[in-house]
Amino acid sequence: VRTTINRIVMSVTGPQEFTVDTEKPATEGMESTAVKPLEAMVKVPVTAKISPTGKTEDVDIKALIKSIEKTGTPGAADSLKESGAEWLRSSFAPLPEKPVKQGDIFDAGEMIKKMPQGEVNLKLRYEVLSVSADKKQALLRPKADIKLVPNPKASVSIALDSSSMDGWLLFDIEKGVVAQSKTNLKMAMKIGMGPKTVPMDMDMTSNYKATP
Repeated sequence: VRTTINRIVMSVTGPQEFTVDTEKPATEGMESTAVKPLEAMVKVPVTAKISPTGKTEDVDIKALIKSIEKTGTPGAADSLKESGAEWLRSSFAPLPEKPVKQGDIFDAGEMIKKMPQGEVNLKLRYEVLSVSADKKQALLRPKADIKLVPNPKASVSIALDSSSMDGWLLFDIEKGVVAQSKTNLKMAMKIGMGPKTVPMDMDMTSNYKATP
């Protein structure tokens, strides 16, 4: 599979609030280091192999890393190297080994994200909401169990207060791919340095649509 990002929109709130939209000029006063790496990711191809059960393998992000490195933004490419192409893996639904029917819930693998402050562990499951009468499509709902393991040696602490995932995936059974999806991930955390802590909330919505 060959995938490209067409547009990135991101809104950050807090002491320094800003919005990034790669289709619009940067907001006045915004640091270029926050924009350039995102702009460098647009229209750059990423390739991967998908196994018969929907597992993403052999992800090639070398072109993406090279494009980001050209911006000269410190740490941006290194961050991508560590996380790989997790956004690409979320575009495909790992399938169960045994047949499932409407109402069933099946495991869809585990993702681990390492950060200086700790490790985020996400166990994903899918609920089969419905199957079309001709058996050609299935509607799935993602469910996630998220745990955060703090790094005791980190200078900045992080704690997870709550998390949730919802949305839907329209799976094309004939082609074996996700035809369209919309998922939302929310995480409420607390970031601390010494005795002081500040809240940090993440609300990320991902839209995906396969083109012929």
